[in-house]
Amino acid sequence: MAAARDRAATQNAPPALLAQVSDETAPLSARRAAATSLLAQLSASAFSLSDADGARLLVAALDPASPPDLVAPLVQALNCTPTAHVASAVLDADKSKLAALLHRVPALGLAFVASVIGAENPTENADSAALLSVVDLFADAASDALIPSDEGFTDVDVRLAATNAIITACVSHQIAFKLVSHPSLLARILQTAADSFPQLRSSCPIVLSRIIQPIISQKNQPHAKQTKKLLGDQIMAFLESTTSAHKTTGLLALSAIFAASVDYAAGILLADGVMQEIMDLIEFEKEPVQIATISMLGAACADQACRKVIASPECSSQIVKIYKSAKSSDALKNAAAATLVKIVFVDKELEKSVFADASLAEGFVKSIKAWSRDTADIAGFENCIESLAYLSIRGSVKQIIANDSALLQKLFSTLKSNDSKAVHYGIVTIFTNVTGLRRRLTEEEEQLVKLREVSGESVTKLDPLDDDTRVEARVTKLVVAGVVTPLCGICVSATSSLAAAISQLFLNLCTDKRHRGRIVQDGGVKALATILQKLTDNSTPTSPSLAYLTAAQAIAKIAITTDPAIAFKPASRALDIVRPLIFLLSASDSTLQQFEGLMALTNLASYDDDVRTRIVTAKGVKAMEFLQFSENVMVRRAATEALCNMMCEPSVFNDYVSPAGSTTPISNNSNGGAGQGLRMMIMLCDVDDYETRRAASGALAILSASPDACRLIVADSRGLDTIVGLLFGEEENANPELLHRGVEICKNIAAVGGSISQRLEGAGIVKLLRGLVLNPVQEISYGAVEALRNLQNAGVSVLSKKTGGLTITEIID
Repeated sequence: MAAARDRAATQNAPPALLAQVSDETAPLSARRAAATSLLAQLSASAFSLSDADGARLLVAALDPASPPDLVAPLVQALNCTPTAHVASAVLDADKSKLAALLHRVPALGLAFVASVIGAENPTENADSAALLSVVDLFADAASDALIPSDEGFTDVDVRLAATNAIITACVSHQIAFKLVSHPSLLARILQTAADSFPQLRSSCPIVLSRIIQPIISQKNQPHAKQTKKLLGDQIMAFLESTTSAHKTTGLLALSAIFAASVDYAAGILLADGVMQEIMDLIEFEKEPVQIATISMLGAACADQACRKVIASPECSSQIVKIYKSAKSSDALKNAAAATLVKIVFVDKELEKSVFADASLAEGFVKSIKAWSRDTADIAGFENCIESLAYLSIRGSVKQIIANDSALLQKLFSTLKSNDSKAVHYGIVTIFTNVTGLRRRLTEEEEQLVKLREVSGESVTKLDPLDDDTRVEARVTKLVVAGVVTPLCGICVSATSSLAAAISQLFLNLCTDKRHRGRIVQDGGVKALATILQKLTDNSTPTSPSLAYLTAAQAIAKIAITTDPAIAFKPASRALDIVRPLIFLLSASDSTLQQFEGLMALTNLASYDDDVRTRIVTAKGVKAMEFLQFSENVMVRRAATEALCNMMCEPSVFNDYVSPAGSTTPISNNSNGGAGQGLRMMIMLCDVDDYETRRAASGALAILSASPDACRLIVADSRGLDTIVGLLFGEEENANPELLHRGVEICKNIAAVGGSISQRLEGAGIVKLLRGLVLNPVQEISYGAVEALRNLQNAGVSVLSKKTGGLTITEIID
């Protein structure tokens, strides 16, 4: 009979299901089946509870005495119901029943009530008595759920659910303050900073940040000052405790506050008497408290005022003493060293004292190599990685890292096996510092340094360990050791800040062209493509981020010297990188990025028709044309070379041979009938830079295959003079490439015939062509013969009187 009723319940219409779910006299099995069926239909969108009555029936059916397997589908069904209806039903519900539910099924109940609180409009309902009473119930339940494991509560899933629920509920400063001012909830949240479960420890700063940020945003509210006082009072209550465990909790909690809000935490640490209390803990407490104290001071270095106080002789001397003491354990020494590396740059004397002992970096290296997930705390390992990252800005430390193959392999394996983004970021920062070239001084900066030296002023001496040759050697060691492969593994899940760091590291690795093939082989291009995709979310279509441009520049370096068919497999990847490269042209102020972007596009444009089409649709041609006006000779040359390769694209070719031509504005020195793009090429055939002339004349040679282009060239006031310049001159004789291009242009113009051909004769080009007939370069001599033959066919006399009327063919024979 019961089974029959269960089957009937699953087939009922939604109103009947609602009625049966809320019928407390019905058998439990029937209510459970009805709830399950209701949830299934709501999840499948078979219907929706479009009125508040249905939500009220579901809320009313949440009997705390019911078993969890009945309550769970009801809560999930409410999550499929319009939020406004659910919120209204919850606010109207029996609060004692709701409180019992929160304690009966805390994980589900807290998540459900938090979603209701978070969905309510804080502006309209924050002062509502009903909402505030629900928040009170929620805070009570969350506080109970967060009872530390050593006090009897051991279900980590429930405690994690409580922290997630608090994050969801804090949608306004009123609700956040209501939670933080709860008699016990704040203490329980701070206690998670010292919890034995890593997930709870790491969640503490997130929860605190979610509470503090809405309060900070309301600067005129008294809640901000009161919240800071509540936090400070609770921290001091921990520190003034007679038990070491509570003191440790207070110190770790203060570290978590620094991670959540540096301003709030600094106010607590710099309050009257707090630093003295901290100094006493360092000097007199047992090692676990000392480690927590010094680690907290390391976190406090994020604030400038705190960093200055910690670097003072009174405080720093204590830390140095612990670091140098033979009685200190490795964990305590590492904590002291990690704090020292953050303050040494504040005081020059302290810096000399600390770095005079080479063991500082070596200690971190030793700890990192000895670390194992099974034998050590991840927090201590993160501390070592962060400290080594700080130290790796020094040349001597860079050499230690690069020369230690065991350390490199340990860092590589950590990138593969460790999920901590903080560890990933620290390791990538280390590699970036090790491989980064020193910034080159401008001419003005070099002159300024010389003037300071002459005047006797103190000038910072450059570290010889950061010379280019040393850096290149370090890069080689990292690439050969296999740094690219682990980097590829962390790109997929990288945060935006980690993606930016990886971009800079790849740029450092790609600078030496000898390593680009290995980087491609190890998957570097795929990794960079992934990074670009991630950074796209932080870039607008017209203003890409600096990190995005850095990643694009790394791709550009690879594309300049590598065969696109090899580097960019599958072929679609070549299409995908076109837009990032064009951003280097249009959105970067760096002439180096512009130059390398152009060079990369020049190489890609020779790849296939699809790539050239993508360059056009991504407005790459216009960006190239704009950079032809750059004051930098190399950028102007690269832009012209890129456009020369783009002439093989039919749409670009047609634009250039059209009288309207390109829309890029140019000077008014040319007044012929050529399109503006074509006129620009004519002008660039007469500049001083040989490579620019070669590229521009190459573009003209391609375009001259069109009779329309030939007419436009001849009609331009500079056209014939440009051709003469290509066929005549000492440098051109030494560089047959220009002669070949000039001959090709002449051949095509002569083939048009008519008055166009007569113009060539009038410019003296026939005589120049006759002189090139016997040129030792076959392409030039054959081209000159063809040009002369075309002119002769057009009725132009191409032979001198001495030839006796023979044809050009007879002369050649």
